[in-house]
Amino acid sequence: MKPRILVVDDDTALAEMLTIVLRGEGFEPFVVGDGTQALSAVREIRPDLVLLDLMLPGMNGIDVCRVLRADSGVPIVMLTAKTDTVDVVLGLESGADDYVMKPFKPKELVARVRARLRRTEEEPAELLAIADVVIDVPAHKVTREGALIALTPLEFDLLVALARKPRQVFTREVLLEQVWGYRHAADTRLVNVHVQRLRAKVETDPENPEVVLTVRGGRLQGRTAVIGRTRARRRIGGTFGPVLRRFRGWSRSLAHLWRRSLQLRVVVSTLTLSLVVITILGVVLTSQITDRLLEAKISAATEEMDRARNTVQNQLAGSDDSSSLAARLDAAAAALTSRTDTGPATGAAGTFNPVLIVPGIPPLEGVSSGPEDQIPANLREFVKKGQVSYQFATVSDSDGYRGPALIIGSPTASDVSTLELYLVFPLASEDKSLSLMRSTLLVGGVVLLVLLAAISMIVARQVVLPIRSASRIAERFADGKLRERMPVRGEDDMARLAMSFNDMAESLSKQIAQLEEFGNLQKRFTSDVSHELRTPLTTVRMAAELIHDGSADLDPAMRRSSELLVAELDRFESLLNDLLEISRHDAGVAELAAEKLDLRMSARAAVATIRHLARESGTELILDLPDEPVLASADPRRVERILRNLLANAIDHGEGKPVLLRLRADEDAAAFIVRDKGIGLRPGEEKLVFNRFWRSDPSRVRRSGGTGLGLAISVEDARLHDGRLEAWGEPGEGACFRFTLPLVRGHKITSSPLPLRPPSVKHVQGRPLPGAERPHSGHAEPSGEALDPDQASSVPVLRERRP
Repeated sequence: MKPRILVVDDDTALAEMLTIVLRGEGFEPFVVGDGTQALSAVREIRPDLVLLDLMLPGMNGIDVCRVLRADSGVPIVMLTAKTDTVDVVLGLESGADDYVMKPFKPKELVARVRARLRRTEEEPAELLAIADVVIDVPAHKVTREGALIALTPLEFDLLVALARKPRQVFTREVLLEQVWGYRHAADTRLVNVHVQRLRAKVETDPENPEVVLTVRGGRLQGRTAVIGRTRARRRIGGTFGPVLRRFRGWSRSLAHLWRRSLQLRVVVSTLTLSLVVITILGVVLTSQITDRLLEAKISAATEEMDRARNTVQNQLAGSDDSSSLAARLDAAAAALTSRTDTGPATGAAGTFNPVLIVPGIPPLEGVSSGPEDQIPANLREFVKKGQVSYQFATVSDSDGYRGPALIIGSPTASDVSTLELYLVFPLASEDKSLSLMRSTLLVGGVVLLVLLAAISMIVARQVVLPIRSASRIAERFADGKLRERMPVRGEDDMARLAMSFNDMAESLSKQIAQLEEFGNLQKRFTSDVSHELRTPLTTVRMAAELIHDGSADLDPAMRRSSELLVAELDRFESLLNDLLEISRHDAGVAELAAEKLDLRMSARAAVATIRHLARESGTELILDLPDEPVLASADPRRVERILRNLLANAIDHGEGKPVLLRLRADEDAAAFIVRDKGIGLRPGEEKLVFNRFWRSDPSRVRRSGGTGLGLAISVEDARLHDGRLEAWGEPGEGACFRFTLPLVRGHKITSSPLPLRPPSVKHVQGRPLPGAERPHSGHAEPSGEALDPDQASSVPVLRERRP
């Protein structure tokens, strides 16, 4: 029995052409023109597969797909002229198993249909288990703890493919081949969407999968036990590890708060300046008060010394000469300390301790009265010279006092020759006064700082609050809430700022609305033009392929005409694709389907697709890749297209000489270079080369059959990745193109792992290839057989060099 295929397309010419092709391949096609008829036909005909156009009158293809998937597990292949990722993903998420982009070749469509039908054939008896999920392969049933999980046929096949080889890592390309039955060139959206849908159904928590795991490099893995994401944890050893981590955390938090808070910076700056001013004032005030107290003390002590000197002279003159010198000195000291019967002598200078010293003349010892050890030696030297001197020193007495004191000394004329009189004035009261003053200043300074902090915080808050409000409103405005406005209060500077901000927001919202309207019109125009051009082009291509397949029975002129028709259709399709792609970039609606990608895979895929051009031109392709994966957040389709365009350009202008594709990476960025030794670029052409339809020499034959838009599209693709595409060249020295992109999307590129201008190195046996720069970031220089790029290889081959 022939497989029944239901074709759902409103274009009668294309539907008829599909019928011709499918019937010729042994299928039994049925055709309907809209979604409502499709739903009825599925129930009546019970087809083995549905070819469903995305754009249908009435009920569109997305809605039809959802209804069919809710009631039936019939395989659905979506036919679409829309190339935007959002449209493709929307179709796949609605339940489609596969999609074919218009225009397509009949053989490609038939291969997709046969591959999809093969998956529905009887499976061998098998019962698989992944964690708590049980898969009954013959019955096509999946259960978790006895509860049935509803999967589409393709989702079931994907789960079985992973479950049959637990713990094995699958690339998306391998899954495309095993599950879909073909290798879909550089487009992994099929796998991405279906894996997400599969996780949503079989995982208890899709955000933390236990059955299907994405591992390093964007590969997929199924396990027979609970699977978690592998994360390397760095442990800081040592006793101080937790303390250091906590300190670093606090430091980062404080630094972040300092950068983010204007109010904090204003308050801290105000307090710092205030503290400096208060400290200076306190030091100056303390110094002046101290100087005044000490000056008064010295003046009073000098007067007291004059009185004490007279008292000592009188006491010694009236003493008994028969008494010993020590007794006479003690009597004089007693007279000083007890001038009255009521107590110690006091005055403006305060209390004092007298010390009388008569220096000895060797071998005789000196005689003294009072604490001689309190008198500094240098002060005694001045007094011996006949000077009245004073000195501040720290003294201790028998009453337990230890502190600063003013010591004043004077020679005293009497019948006792060389008599020295010293008065020791303790500065205890002055020291207490100064301490009280310092405490008062300290408390006053702290209180003043607290008041200043509160005042500065209030003032800063009055200034910062409107700024914060403006910041929040600006952020919401940037998020698309174009009606946000700042409140206007009063007529001060902040009110004028709010009014200016609101005027700016109003103007921007109008311009954004106009741009959005223009972008929507441009996107709609691109989508409509794409559909209207691709659909008839698909019909023409399928007819041309049928004629070409049967050209063996035609006369030579007709046979050659069919060949030219197919070739020119390929060229027209390429031009159409490029024009639509560049129009999407111009309209700002180009989308980046970024994922974790090993850039080495993109390089190999690009070389594989361009190898036939190298073979036709006799060009050897040299692929120089690191041993370790180079992981980046990138769109695999766009990265491969950039490399493919650069390689095709190098082959076109390389004059048959070897072309080098090299990849290197550092901590922040990855870089590709494509180096040829062809005609090169004249001065100034390194900028023109990225212009649309620009050709350095229009008379040259373009082997790649390009449209002249390849490098222009590549520049736009590089910008979508926040990357750069640059060119260098010299006449006769060839050219070098460098594509640099960040490893993490959104990071700014400051440097490239590879130089743009190749070093001028004459190649000899065992030395690097000219233009093959030394690798970056510690990668070893690639080894391998030396190659003279000036000699074209007689048999073009692909040679991969590894570090």
